[in-house]
Amino acid sequence: MMIISSPINFAYSATSIPFTINIDDTVIVTGTPRIQMDIGGVTRYANYTTGSGTNVLIFSYQIVSGDVDADGVTLITPIQLNGGTIKDINGNDASLAFIPPNTSGVTVNAAVPSGYTVAFAADTVTNTNKNALSFTLTYPKASKTLNYSISSSGGGAPITGTATTTVTSTTVSSIDVTSLPDGLLTLSVFLSDSVGGTGVTVTDTIPMAVLDATLLGHWTFDAGDISGAIAFDRSGLVINGTLTNGPTQVLGVIGGAINFDGTDDFVQASPVIGASATFSYWATKHVSFIIYL
Repeated sequence: MMIISSPINFAYSATSIPFTINIDDTVIVTGTPRIQMDIGGVTRYANYTTGSGTNVLIFSYQIVSGDVDADGVTLITPIQLNGGTIKDINGNDASLAFIPPNTSGVTVNAAVPSGYTVAFAADTVTNTNKNALSFTLTYPKASKTLNYSISSSGGGAPITGTATTTVTSTTVSSIDVTSLPDGLLTLSVFLSDSVGGTGVTVTDTIPMAVLDATLLGHWTFDAGDISGAIAFDRSGLVINGTLTNGPTQVLGVIGGAINFDGTDDFVQASPVIGASATFSYWATKHVSFIIYL
């Protein structure tokens, strides 16, 4: 007599599903007998792993990426010898037929990771954040491997790394990109799972301008570089500007920008200027600098 037992009401996110066969007599197993399975309409096989010389045999199915069966896997009788043998100690062939157990609770969800997005936290790379970039992946499942690469259109060796996803979102912080030359940085991310599945690659881009250390001030006017009426200086000198009379933050030519009403709006900052200085900016209309020495 052959009885197969299986996990009941267990959702498999692990890498394998074990099945135990209890037989009346001690048996000797050669080769790799197997049990045919139906997983979500796809034929799979649980292969013999151990138990020869006893009356308890273990078969196991190694889950592969893409296996999904929400209403329970199905075992199909009889055991297939698959070129092997199962005999009692007297050399008699064992009966291979069995009554399939109730496996409606043995569900599998090894769907290929999908449906995720990624975004840099900053709008630009500057002197201040060049060694502390971060990005966030939005994905509703934990324990997947996040693989990332950051490259520059200016060349250089890409910066790579991995992380493990958490529920809802995963943030990777403190990324140092100082080895990359100026240009457009492209973040590329894909997810992989424990059974070999690989999701699509998603991307985000930001401009990188790690400016000269002789800067007297650098105001990006990106949304992340403005707090209330303060426009943060990204030169490293902390010469923050003050938005006066209500200028608003908008999208600019590169990253963010400031929109003035043409009447009384202005931004005031006080960099320490020596004998000479150079000012550089994008403007869609005439902009005046008033410099007090």
